[in-house]
Amino acid sequence: MARICSVRNLKASEKTVSFNLKKLKEVQTHYIYAEILDTKLCLGGYDTGQDIEKFWSDCCKAIMEVAEEVLGSYEKEPRSSWFEE
Repeated sequence: MARICSVRNLKASEKTVSFNLKKLKEVQTHYIYAEILDTKLCLGGYDTGQDIEKFWSDCCKAIMEVAEEVLGSYEKEPRSSWFEE
């Protein structure tokens, strides 16, 4: 199951910044792929033994930092709205 973390209400662009958590069954590892406009990033892997919520929180922060650099300023959302099932 893929999960999405989005940064909405971007002031510099109508586009949404989002990334997916995809499980690669062969290696039991999750990889984060991010796409910001035409820029695609891989933010590394998640080991199934890690704290998933902390991992996601760290990735959300990393994405927002990159989004701020790429798109300019954005309006932050409460953390609870970052996670969508």
